Amino acid sequence: MDKFEIEKYPQEIAEALYEQAKDMDYMDYEDEKEEVLSDLENALYDLKAICENEYNKKCYRTLYRILERI
Repeated sequence: MDKFEIEKYPQEIAEALYEQAKDMDYMDYEDEKEEVLSDLENALYDLKAICENEYNKKCYRTLYRILERI
């Protein structure tokens, strides 16, 4: 298996997800922006670590690749 190499860093993906979600009326994103971005970024770093382990399922790498394209 090839080494998993990222095209976009978790911080970049988190910011893009935040921008997409803030228009969905899920919560008051402006008041909680730093917390939401931090949570997203932490989750994406965990996902990145999962993707880098070649023994984990391919579905995690697929998810990361899709998120990179948002």
